[in-house]
Amino acid sequence: MPEDTAFEADHTSLAPPKVTAYSLVRFSYGTQALGSSEHRQLEQCKSECARRGWKFDESLCISDLGVSAFRGKNFTVKAALGRFLDAAKKGLLLPSPTLVVENPDRFSRAELDCADSTLWTLVKCGVNVLFLSNGLFLTKGDENEVTKRAILMFEFHRANQESKRKSELAKGSFRKKLSQAEQGHAVDLGVHMPSWVDFVGDSRQPGAFKFNDLAKVIRRVVDMTFDGRSTYEIARAFCGEGIPTPRARHWNRSLVCHILYSPLLVGTTKLCGKTLDHYYPAIVTDAEWERLQMALAQNSNRRGGPRSGFPVRNLFRNRSKCSECGGPVSTHQGRPLASGQINHCFECCNTREGRCKAGHYLRMDAIEMDFFGSYLKNYPAHVLASQEQVLQSRINSLRERIRVCDQQLADAAELIAQVPVKALADKMRKLNGEKLAAQVELEKQLKQNWQMNAAPTAWQDVLNTFKATNGNTIAELNAASEELQKELSDPDIRRRLRDLIPSVINGIVVDLKNEHYAVVDLSGKRGPWRDVSAYTAALREGWRHRTDSLGIAHRRNLQDGTFKAQVREPKTTGSVLQANSGAEAAK
Repeated sequence: MPEDTAFEADHTSLAPPKVTAYSLVRFSYGTQALGSSEHRQLEQCKSECARRGWKFDESLCISDLGVSAFRGKNFTVKAALGRFLDAAKKGLLLPSPTLVVENPDRFSRAELDCADSTLWTLVKCGVNVLFLSNGLFLTKGDENEVTKRAILMFEFHRANQESKRKSELAKGSFRKKLSQAEQGHAVDLGVHMPSWVDFVGDSRQPGAFKFNDLAKVIRRVVDMTFDGRSTYEIARAFCGEGIPTPRARHWNRSLVCHILYSPLLVGTTKLCGKTLDHYYPAIVTDAEWERLQMALAQNSNRRGGPRSGFPVRNLFRNRSKCSECGGPVSTHQGRPLASGQINHCFECCNTREGRCKAGHYLRMDAIEMDFFGSYLKNYPAHVLASQEQVLQSRINSLRERIRVCDQQLADAAELIAQVPVKALADKMRKLNGEKLAAQVELEKQLKQNWQMNAAPTAWQDVLNTFKATNGNTIAELNAASEELQKELSDPDIRRRLRDLIPSVINGIVVDLKNEHYAVVDLSGKRGPWRDVSAYTAALREGWRHRTDSLGIAHRRNLQDGTFKAQVREPKTTGSVLQANSGAEAAK
């Protein structure tokens, strides 16, 4: 039981009175606090305790203000009555406890079985219960009294039916408002409205919307995201400034993400399966919304990385897989080089646990030199266009699947009176499952599409990050290679590249044994293997000192403007998560 509850007692204190009265005060809506409900319930309890000679202590009041009892919410440990029930079961109450309640419907408005069983469980724990409205006093053993049980069952049933009727009336009123909203009228939809929008006018009639002071805060969240600030940085800044939150206790990353992904920013909301496009005043324009979603898609696809200010070791973090086992490939710090530079290598994570036979290391900078010095420089724009066509085809196919499921569900609904109910229910359940799966996949593909829209710009940004790396003579090639290596070791450049790579490729598959790697593009297709053995040898002994066949081949490939390695086309395609098998890698 929580430590802050008033129900636990120190039994070593002074001798307690014969009866310890606990009062229950509850109402369903917070607006009722403006009335006299709380004061009336307390005064009635105090007056009855004085009449009976019981000690009344207001600190023992069980207050559930604004807690509904219709669906048993007040019986959970988050509510005061729920914690009281828990304390009673554990025997933590003061001696001779008696719960004083104004009316049975203050105790519960839930279904009869739930309300009745919970009350008698409390009584069996040794807690007496007094209802002031009918004078019913329950003690242990009364659970077998037919008259008392009948009275309580009638009261609980009446309270439940009354709440059901109010619920239906509220639903009918909401459906009417929703119908008016579909016609374009501004109506008060209560908690479904954005927290930064206020309704002006009579809540029962159409009115108008206007921004409140919170709208400036929400707009600032969007602007800070456009400026490159992370959700963590935004939350930390707002907490430091003491800025009030929409509806949470304090600012956190989850709240910032909830705001940024909400279509309410453009005024669109979805209620009861109906979409109201641009219904509320918009915080951002449609163009800004698309730009925001692309930025969020890129951010979510970074998949982790070091904090700001820390060096970025692996530019392909969580985007590199082993060709032998398909497991993740991480960086491993090797021996320092003769120049004092730290040598980092790729290593299969499963090798450390004996679950992969790759057993080799591959220099990380060798792959980086080839990827940025050769692969991306020859990455044609039409490749990006073809990837977009593949993804758009998938999106269209998923939309067609959803349309077919909707049509089949509509056809099935017309057969309700013609086929067995069980068979029809099974069919509709299956169709609903297929539709839901297609919707989830469609959302995933749309996010990837937003990311791909930024691919051409990101690709050009990567190229613009580096200086020219071409040359005609061996000296120029050596100088260009060393310049590229120097730029790749710059912390600022590495942080920039880490943010751009997710918009250009999906990942890489690394063949540690043969010193090869393959690039997986944004459409999930894996390219041919690229041989980096020449880079490995050149990096190991220095660019200027390689005069053997490996060094000559490396310089010739750079001079030709393309890396003419012995490439082999993959027999299978798939995402980076579907790396080629060890047997295929050995061919």
